[in-house]
Amino acid sequence: MRMLIADARLAMDAALVPGSLLVEDGRIAELLGPGARAAADERVDARGMILAPGFIDLHCHGGAGADVNDGTDDALA
Repeated sequence: MRMLIADARLAMDAALVPGSLLVEDGRIAELLGPGARAAADERVDARGMILAPGFIDLHCHGGAGADVNDGTDDALA
């Protein structure tokens, strides 16, 4: 299955770049420049929208029964 997310503003590094994204079998297959077209089973019109990667927050405040927010030397160790 190929899906084209068309005419979005792509979040690339520190800029928003006009373009489209082709997804094939659930994975990014290709980034396309403005106005480019590709054969796809489904097309999503993303005009006026920003397309950005999903972000995962990896920070934590403790572990193994300790919480840094306790503010104790033992919790920090």
